[in-house]
Amino acid sequence: MISSFQATDAKSEVIHPLEHPAPEIQPHQETVRITVTSSPEGVKAVIHDLHSRRFAEANDWCPPVPTGKVGEVMTVLMKRVWID
Repeated sequence: MISSFQATDAKSEVIHPLEHPAPEIQPHQETVRITVTSSPEGVKAVIHDLHSRRFAEANDWCPPVPTGKVGEVMTVLMKRVWID
């Protein structure tokens, strides 16, 4: 069950937990989109390889979706990176 939180401070406003704004990206950060397209087994292998290298958690990838080609799927990872 999700409920709103009402603070006692008169200046506070009620915000539904799911309506919080997305955190602002700092000027030195950028969001990149990484796609992997292959057979389901190939996609799974890449996800597990990148996980073992501590690049991304396996659960951070979107579920694989068919590309329209027989036996091929695609998945996407959104990752925030620091820009020098």
